[in-house]
Amino acid sequence: MLYIFDYGGPILVISFSDNQAKIFRKFNDDNIINGMATVAGLLHRVKDTKFFAISRFVGYLGKHFIGVGFVNDIKYRVFIIGFLKRLISEIDSIGVSIIDLIVEKTINHLKREIRIKSVEIIE
Repeated sequence: MLYIFDYGGPILVISFSDNQAKIFRKFNDDNIINGMATVAGLLHRVKDTKFFAISRFVGYLGKHFIGVGFVNDIKYRVFIIGFLKRLISEIDSIGVSIIDLIVEKTINHLKREIRIKSVEIIE
């Protein structure tokens, strides 16, 4: 799983299976509140750093966005952090933006770097 947050709450959740990705871009009120709490707790826990690894979660804090990945196999930790850094840096370069542009950039990175064949967007 990959999670993309802005500094207020969740933007995207990406799940993977069988060379496919599902991007969830709309959240109910409980998920938004939990996402906001997650961002607040994360910022408190990893202040003054750009990269972090906490248990099975790794991430990168950009200027406008935060990328977090859940690592199933620890040997992929560095790759996932690198992927998140490149993705978040590109999204940050366009600044605070509309969700469709963030989804487009994310899909491009998934297909280019992870070689995901199919991406489904869940509203």
